[in-house]
Amino acid sequence: MPAKTTHTKYSVGTTSQHNLIEVRLNKEKAQEIAYMLAQEGKTWDECTWMFAEYELKLAVACSNPKHEYKWGGLPKSVKIYPSRILQSPREEDVRQLAYEISQRGSSIQDLHWFIAQRRYVSDFVTHGGK
Repeated sequence: MPAKTTHTKYSVGTTSQHNLIEVRLNKEKAQEIAYMLAQEGKTWDECTWMFAEYELKLAVACSNPKHEYKWGGLPKSVKIYPSRILQSPREEDVRQLAYEISQRGSSIQDLHWFIAQRRYVSDFVTHGGK
């Protein structure tokens, strides 16, 4: 019997394995990013919006996306297809996800961490790990 394939909102289809990269989260660098975010003084609403934007940019590029990632922290490593990262998610999609995230009631410190993790992954992919 063939394996059952399940498609989700974030399915990525078939792509050559050589385009897939693994990004291991550097906790110290992510902490530095979170600290810088905290220093910017953005409001809770602004951070919720930013988290939603980063999540939408990266979610479709993950090889094995997990719905629970949109609610918080990422695993220690993420496998991602760089060419699939969205540059500009649709505003209505960001608004919807930001609303869903806001219903979870995360603290602003948690939002800084979640954004920092995603910014680290995005920067790593964009700048080739530098």
